Amino acid sequence: MIERITQYCRCLAGLVLLIFLFVLWGCSPAEVTVRELTYRPSPTDPYRIWMAFVTDSGLLYLCGSVDNGRKGTQRVDRVYNLELRLEDTLLPPRSNAIQTIRIDEHPSLQMTKGYLSDLCQFDKKRAGKKPQENNWLEIFMSPGDKGYVKLYHSDVRAGRLPNLPMKHRAAIYKVRDSNPPEYLFMGRLQKDGPVQRALLVLGSDHIDAMW
Repeated sequence: MIERITQYCRCLAGLVLLIFLFVLWGCSPAEVTVRELTYRPSPTDPYRIWMAFVTDSGLLYLCGSVDNGRKGTQRVDRVYNLELRLEDTLLPPRSNAIQTIRIDEHPSLQMTKGYLSDLCQFDKKRAGKKPQENNWLEIFMSPGDKGYVKLYHSDVRAGRLPNLPMKHRAAIYKVRDSNPPEYLFMGRLQKDGPVQRALLVLGSDHIDAMW
């Protein structure tokens, strides 16, 4: 009986501390919950791709997010992933030719919304959910990575494309002045496949369809 009372007091103290912290930050748990539940992303909200993976079979796995455009405690994010198999629709590569792929219109597109830990973390969860896929490789696209360059529409039109970073099978570069967001894919979709170049156009239809 004493142990139960002690556990109850600890839980109550923890709850009080949590509420105090929320109040200290200028919002209550109820406000956070209501804001989270009531926010439905709009196609006009800021959205982007910020992480990507590819498997040996050619599955392109894009991790994205959309938010309400606000800052601080008013900011609400939604996380999702987009899965595509481009190898069946891309033409045989020709020198530096770039093919345009509209992600929202691609016949292989699969969309999933959920939580960061389930969708966009390179861990054992993904291998367990998709056991048929082998060797999940993170695609080079981080601005902090060595060899990262800023890419603009004028560069793409003029054919001034970056070189694929050494030791990377594929890279994705965000086209800076693009609306809707565009990303340049360079590299091998399949482990032993040819080097492809494709401009991935990220429309907003998937956001409207998922929520």
